[in-house]
Amino acid sequence: MSNDATTSPDDTTVPPVQQGPAAPSGITVNITPRAIVASVVVLALVVAAGLGLVWSKNNKDDAKGANTSKYAAIIDKIKITTAEVDSTVAIWIASKGYVKSRAAQGPIVDAAGKPTAAFRLEILNSTVQRQLIAREFEARNLKLPTDSMKKLRASIDADPIGKELPKSFIDEFVTNRGRLEALQTALSKAPSEDKIRAAYAQQSACASKIQVAHILVKTKAEADAIEASLAAGGDFGAIAKKKSTDGSAAKGGDLGCFTKGQFVPEFEKGVLAAIVGTPTAPVKSQFGFHIIKTSTFVAPPLASVRADIVKSLQQNDTSFVDYMKTVLTKVKATIDPEFGTWKKSDQGFFEVAAPVAVPKLTTT
Repeated sequence: MSNDATTSPDDTTVPPVQQGPAAPSGITVNITPRAIVASVVVLALVVAAGLGLVWSKNNKDDAKGANTSKYAAIIDKIKITTAEVDSTVAIWIASKGYVKSRAAQGPIVDAAGKPTAAFRLEILNSTVQRQLIAREFEARNLKLPTDSMKKLRASIDADPIGKELPKSFIDEFVTNRGRLEALQTALSKAPSEDKIRAAYAQQSACASKIQVAHILVKTKAEADAIEASLAAGGDFGAIAKKKSTDGSAAKGGDLGCFTKGQFVPEFEKGVLAAIVGTPTAPVKSQFGFHIIKTSTFVAPPLASVRADIVKSLQQNDTSFVDYMKTVLTKVKATIDPEFGTWKKSDQGFFEVAAPVAVPKLTTT
């Protein structure tokens, strides 16, 4: 479905979950720690998995006898230095765009521009999780998903925040995303035929019985020219592929089943007023000018959407989350008290929890 017709633009990389660093809403891939998870919709563990981006050269050193004052955390034989955490923090807060994007969810810097303790803790937790994922990736001899990594890189290059981050930082960011995706795929279970058919039935249901398509352009002049071309016999789908400025262009403008309340009011009004099979006059919305065409909804054949359904079901499979919960439960963790203690969170994951403030005794 086109972002340009919905009530709010959908973040195509970051799921609308609330744990971990929040991402700004946008129709491009937002370059935030959470962008690492792409389309993975899971709990706070996976949301945080992309935060830590600096791979320490000391990770494979034996932690025995180490001076823990030098380390924020030692997880099994993985050592994470305080300097490593702070260098990652420094790169993120140097991005004015990212700092601004986080403001609505709570500042990550204080009035003096210094990182908050909460943000440093987020970075530490995500670094722990990211390095455990990298360890398992290597142990299984998995291969990086180069195609999806190229797409992520392209999206990052188009994002303003991406231009504020060092290239080496982004390179590791993309690699971490690849490791996460590869491990998730390796752990996910193939969905049963019953699940595939159930998902297809749900996807194919359309209460309105209206299939909607549009051509979106920026100016009224462009929309008027397209309206005239259509009136002269122009092919709607072909013009949409060539002229439409949103993601539906690749599908000839197709937005799928019309669901009331899913689109901005102006667009919805245009759909309901449209004559089936006849393109409308230009309809203005906050996204530009739409020429809308409706038809009777016909569900696509299962064979044509099977691959997408399987991918969606695998992305929502809980095998990866369950696996990581087990891993985090079993690790031996030593945490610098400055950051907190190792304990189980409300989501069921072990993580570094902020130190509990001890009330100071006062005398009168």
